[in-house]
Amino acid sequence: MGHINYMLDLINAIECQFLIIQNWLPLYQIFLITYLSVPAVFLTYYQYKSKEKRPMFSVTILMIIWLIQIMAWSKGHEIYYQI
Repeated sequence: MGHINYMLDLINAIECQFLIIQNWLPLYQIFLITYLSVPAVFLTYYQYKSKEKRPMFSVTILMIIWLIQIMAWSKGHEIYYQI
C-alpha cells in the first residue's frame, strides 16, 4: 500500500504544480498572439521567396485575414463565456 500512496501523492503534487503554472501563465494572450502571428509569418515567408514583390497586396491580404481571425476569436469568446 505504501507504493500506491506514494504514487498518488506524486501525481497530486505534479497536478498541483501544473495548475499553479497554468494559472500563472497568461495563456489567453499567448494563444491570441500565436493565432494572429501565424498568417504574418507565412505571408512574410512568401514575400521573401517570391520573385515578384507586391507589398501592398501582402498587407491587404494580411489585414483581411486578421479581421476574419478577430471576428472568429470574438465569436468563440462569446460562445465560450455565453455572452
